[in-house]
Amino acid sequence: AAAATSASAAPARGWTRWLQARQRGLRVDLGGLLTPDVWRRRFVLQRHFVGHSGCVNTVAWDESGQHIISGSDDQCVLLWRMNEDKPYVRERMPHFANIFGAKFVPGTGARQIVTCAADGLHLWRDLESTIDSVRTFYVSRGMGIRLEFLPQSASCLLLAGKHIVSVDLRTDEPRNLRIPGSSVSVDPFRPHLFAVGSDSSIVQIFDLRAVRQTAVQSWPLSRVAGVLHEGVSDVVFS
Repeated sequence: AAAATSASAAPARGWTRWLQARQRGLRVDLGGLLTPDVWRRRFVLQRHFVGHSGCVNTVAWDESGQHIISGSDDQCVLLWRMNEDKPYVRERMPHFANIFGAKFVPGTGARQIVTCAADGLHLWRDLESTIDSVRTFYVSRGMGIRLEFLPQSASCLLLAGKHIVSVDLRTDEPRNLRIPGSSVSVDPFRPHLFAVGSDSSIVQIFDLRAVRQTAVQSWPLSRVAGVLHEGVSDVVFS
């Protein structure tokens, strides 16, 4: 028992040192702190949300941290409140395949959403409109997998599927950045930078201000915690 206690305490002490160094702006090698067991011990189950009839592929918070949106293989979007077990909105989106991405539109008080799915459709929806307010703002040749709003913007977002695409909801004029990527994340503190994950085992950082899109930084994931990775299914800035 003593050995088990000592072994579990060591990663905790290491994690504390990493957090303290991070707060001081220092870069620290995470090393073994990225192992799944260490992450698992730090999470506590607070609530089950049951409502979809298919696999849940995407979950996202709104700006207030009180509302959650989820999308599923059942082609439905469910909206939840953190303190309630049942969804307060169930929206059957006009997709023809599994929903992989769903987000609240920033600044709308969780009243507007965007979704993307395996059918390539990218849809905007006003949940409080009394008329049919679904609008297709982009159609990709392949699957729509992820979408990400730029910080402090309610109209500009990046889409990930076969390539990374930039779209402004005010004009619906897409700009294909010609970057292969199935996942994308924007740096919340430096919104001109975005990370891309793809079928390769490399995470790349790009600069939206650049005319020609070449990576400004790259990380082969085979270096992380000594684990061999095959493709990147998602990438998120901390």
